[in-house]
Amino acid sequence: MKHGTLLRVIASHNLWVECRACGHGAELRVSELLELTCADAAVRDILPRLKCTRCRQKQIGDVRILSPDVSSNHHVARQPAEQHGVLEDEGFTADGPHDGVAR
Repeated sequence: MKHGTLLRVIASHNLWVECRACGHGAELRVSELLELTCADAAVRDILPRLKCTRCRQKQIGDVRILSPDVSSNHHVARQPAEQHGVLEDEGFTADGPHDGVAR
């Protein structure tokens, strides 16, 4: 039994992920993260595989599940990712396809 929120349950949502090392944050599409992992993966399973594109660290800080109806302007402390010169889905990279084994 998996613990935590399953990615497939929130496939239409985005995740807001912040880097603990440098404070950089980005919105990631859950539907695209699902392509990199097994069908029963939880949010916590994908986090160790994410790397900040700004500082290249794998130190994930704050993570929030964003409702599909929440715009990227919802976060008061930041501008939309495109205005920072970073595409929304390029704020963090994930390791390649997952073999279904939690690491």
